[in-house]
Amino acid sequence: DRERVRCFLRLLSLNPDYLDIEGDALEVFPEIFSNRQNQTKLILSYHNMEETPQNLEEIYLEMEGFGPDFIKLATYAKSSLDSLRMLHFVKSKQKIIGLCMGKKGLPSRTLSATCGNVWTFASLNEETESIPYQSRLQDLLGIYHYRSLNAGSKLFALIGSPVDKSVGHIFHNKILQEQSYNGVYEKIEVAAHELKGFFCLAKSLP
Repeated sequence: DRERVRCFLRLLSLNPDYLDIEGDALEVFPEIFSNRQNQTKLILSYHNMEETPQNLEEIYLEMEGFGPDFIKLATYAKSSLDSLRMLHFVKSKQKIIGLCMGKKGLPSRTLSATCGNVWTFASLNEETESIPYQSRLQDLLGIYHYRSLNAGSKLFALIGSPVDKSVGHIFHNKILQEQSYNGVYEKIEVAAHELKGFFCLAKSLP
């Protein structure tokens, strides 16, 4: 922990705009917090590479108590329902970055701007992916017109299993953009046994 503090303090001396600190560094966060420069925003991050836990609220409140500028929750989506659950959770918070990892976590990234996410993460190409199935910058900007999405954007989706081969997201998003319609289309893998859960969560989204 002492070496971790020294490392973070060296980074702080560079006066970065943002500094991302792992959630398992909660014990050392107060010292880092007290030594930061005013312009540096601190992000406290929670990562779960195995699942999207049910107690997101509890995790968030514990991290919020340390006073970070932003809280990041990055979890693994076993199901597309985890993505929708994360989007629903983000909608209820401020200054939060909530995203799901994995193939079934992609909707939480492409649609994140519609739910108030501070930002999302993307790779420049397959070679620069920091995790498998990370959104690509060219897709977010070109297909999903990410920069124009906001809380007023309407969500459209193809659901089913499988949906991988569908090119609807390319066609429909192009038309939405040409018509200056504030909406976005995504394909979401939903198995038959997940239908009830999907529609319950979809009701909370636009």
